[in-house]
Amino acid sequence: MSKETPQIAFEKWQGLGNHFIVLEKMPSNRSVAEICDRRLGVGADGILLIDVSPPRMTVFNADGSRAAMCGNGLRCAARYLVERGANLSAGIATDSGQLAIGAIDGLVTVAVGSPRSLGMGSFEGYDYIHIDIGNPHAVFLDPPGSFDLESIGEAMQEHVGFSGGVNVHEVRSGNSVLIVVPFERGVGLTQACGTGAAASAFAYQSASESTWPIQTELPGGHLSFTQDAEGLLWMSGPAERVFTGLL
Repeated sequence: MSKETPQIAFEKWQGLGNHFIVLEKMPSNRSVAEICDRRLGVGADGILLIDVSPPRMTVFNADGSRAAMCGNGLRCAARYLVERGANLSAGIATDSGQLAIGAIDGLVTVAVGSPRSLGMGSFEGYDYIHIDIGNPHAVFLDPPGSFDLESIGEAMQEHVGFSGGVNVHEVRSGNSVLIVVPFERGVGLTQACGTGAAASAFAYQSASESTWPIQTELPGGHLSFTQDAEGLLWMSGPAERVFTGLL
């Protein structure tokens, strides 16, 4: 008689509708893609694999690929870790390095890195700004009305300049907030992308010389960004548990 596979506790978290399965151990009998499947699994945009001591977050996209960082995920991980008594004075380790954590109250404030502009590009006649913030982003700032984010986002995953895929964002300026619609590599259209909103805010600020802070509006809600004297970008936004369960 074979032994049953032990069940593993998980929590479902979301930040602006960007939703994650939070685990401290991956089950041996289920793949990331199976767990994230919206019909046959729990359903999520990705998995956050958490180490409590020392604090670390490893991110997997819904298709099973590994992501260097996730801004919405980092906020969820920070609140999750604080609830477990973790010491976050040194921040949280990620594949993008050690990231500082700020206030955790009604909103969660986290450092998302020091973005770099890697220049302009053009794809299918539309201009974009290439921003690296530990992961790659193509920001299409105020493209013409013919722009179709979903088709462009899918096509750009085969772009020779982005061998591992790229996060793609349609950004609209001209209001009190920056409107950002994200297409995440390995996921597709999502309600929110924290690093995408950060890359978009940085690209817009660099192009327009606007002052910080910059407010962004995504399909899932609002994120606020500011940059400190060292060039570090800080993000503030919500993070909450949705439910708990067993795998």
